[in-house]
Amino acid sequence: MQAGPRIETLLLLSVAGFSGLAAWGGQLLLNKQHQRLTPEVSQARLWQHYRWAIDPQTRREAALLMVARDGSPQLLHGQGWGRDPMAAVVLERAALTAAAQGKPSDAAETWQRLLDRFPEAPGSAWARLALGNNNPVLHQQLLQQQPAHPAALTLAARDGSEALASHRGALHLARWNARRAGSLGLMRDACEATGAQAPQPDQRQTLAQALAKQGHADTAVTCLQELEASPETQLAIGRSLLLHGDPDAGTARLLTLAQNHPNHPASLEAARILSEPLDAQPGVLDALPAALEERSAAVAAARVRLAGGDGADAALSRWPNDPTSGNSNGTSPARHFWLEIGIVPAPCWNAPIKMAPCLHRWRRGGCSGWGLATSNSAKRLRQNAAGAA
Repeated sequence: MQAGPRIETLLLLSVAGFSGLAAWGGQLLLNKQHQRLTPEVSQARLWQHYRWAIDPQTRREAALLMVARDGSPQLLHGQGWGRDPMAAVVLERAALTAAAQGKPSDAAETWQRLLDRFPEAPGSAWARLALGNNNPVLHQQLLQQQPAHPAALTLAARDGSEALASHRGALHLARWNARRAGSLGLMRDACEATGAQAPQPDQRQTLAQALAKQGHADTAVTCLQELEASPETQLAIGRSLLLHGDPDAGTARLLTLAQNHPNHPASLEAARILSEPLDAQPGVLDALPAALEERSAAVAAARVRLAGGDGADAALSRWPNDPTSGNSNGTSPARHFWLEIGIVPAPCWNAPIKMAPCLHRWRRGGCSGWGLATSNSAKRLRQNAAGAA
């Protein structure tokens, strides 16, 4: 090779290398300096970003925000580039727009691009729903991979000729969102099915639990037919009866659960429910198995309330961090237990909203003496505690 061609080749490679490095460095700089736009930005400002911003990501975000404000869908034309999650949003909006404009082939093509490029994106669920009409495997993937997504629930809630076979829609809704419109009718139909379409025993348990949790305890019992309720189903039915019109039957079911399955987690929850009333029934508590009562902070709290505060120290020492004493919203488990049992340190009865310091002083010996809160004061304390949380 002559010297001239070698030099030209080196120059060409050098220029290409420097160009690639410059492009890479520029992209890094843009990513570092990029600031996400928010819905608070004015329409005029969004238009300026869309037309004149150097960063293409900024232009895309401005286009999406303007379209969300009833801007022209044409603003999204050519914005589906790259691997950024925003590209999946652009493709989803474009597919929905094409479908709304009566362009099914364009919508299907865009859905397919979205599914190919972003199979894990939230919008891919809608792609599977739309494309699954001609490819049932995609519907299977949707129900299995994204079961709680609105697209999966939409598919499960289909009825009539579009309903899923073997009452799969009713079972899916029972597991993932039994409150969705239309789910009650589908679950009832599944329970009433006979022959080859009749649900299996474990499926009946699932349907009965979902029906009971929606306040339809009698329908849940009917759905079980002659099948014995599992502890979880028994708990759901008992709770439903307590909350929706038949407390005596609900109490009886929860006691039966606790007595027959004292070591099951559902029985511990049943004991908690039976101990919830401010004035719990001594006969109900006495009917609980001793082994279950020994494990239940809620039962201990009810016993302390009934005893006018006696045994509160031992209860707090026994369950200082028990989940049933509560810590779900970041507040002190001890304070939750203190409020749950309905007993308050006497010097703290008239404490202001910030009661935690008073409880702390009481625990350290700064206060002394227990007092039994009246219903009104207990209510006030719970309201104050919620405000202090």
